[in-house]
Amino acid sequence: MYNEEACAQRSITTLLPILTELDETAKVVVVDDGSTDRTKEVVSSLVEQYGERLVLLTHEKNKGYGGAIKTAYDY
Repeated sequence: MYNEEACAQRSITTLLPILTELDETAKVVVVDDGSTDRTKEVVSSLVEQYGERLVLLTHEKNKGYGGAIKTAYDY
């Protein structure tokens, strides 16, 4: 995610229950790609709610889509 403060919570809270219905061990991995808004804080608060089912990885500087995908796969 990059500067997705406005939609991060809705996206995650919609997606996780659906995934859990399909596979109770499913996880969502979010890469905050150097956002300059509160995206990281919003997702961090959801990590507290969802625990290990939601993973937040962060880049201090924006690495672009490819960099974010690489970080997620390397996780």
